[in-house]
Amino acid sequence: MRILNLNKELSGRIQKLEKKIESLKKKRKQIPERIAVKDVSGEEIVRLSRGKKHIVNCIKMVAYQAESDLLALVRPHYARADQEGRTLISSALQSSADIDVKDGELHVTLAALSSEHRSKAIASMCEELNLMDVNFPGTELKLRFGVSK
Repeated sequence: MRILNLNKELSGRIQKLEKKIESLKKKRKQIPERIAVKDVSGEEIVRLSRGKKHIVNCIKMVAYQAESDLLALVRPHYARADQEGRTLISSALQSSADIDVKDGELHVTLAALSSEHRSKAIASMCEELNLMDVNFPGTELKLRFGVSK
């Protein structure tokens, strides 16, 4: 007897939930698939001119290529480079750093990252960048990179 009452109760709940689902589906069908941004924000939309948009897109592409090149330097030294290499590069570029000029060199020393293996991977990348023997643009200062310990 008790099981029958429980089944009736559960059956009633299921029917109520199915009615609610149908009601929500009807409401969802009334919502337009696309809504103009101006209808949502209520503010006037500012669009970049074609020239400015082109420049912004070029900067994004150059930044992505630079990130890809740094990732290629990190890949041999970081086991999870394919999964989280871009995140590692991004966190290294956003970390604080010390800049010092001495003996004709511009030393950029990045702060250590959240874990030792991440810091070692970035330190290896810095060593490879140092082997490229690049000058800071517009100067005779050699760029030297490192990670603090």
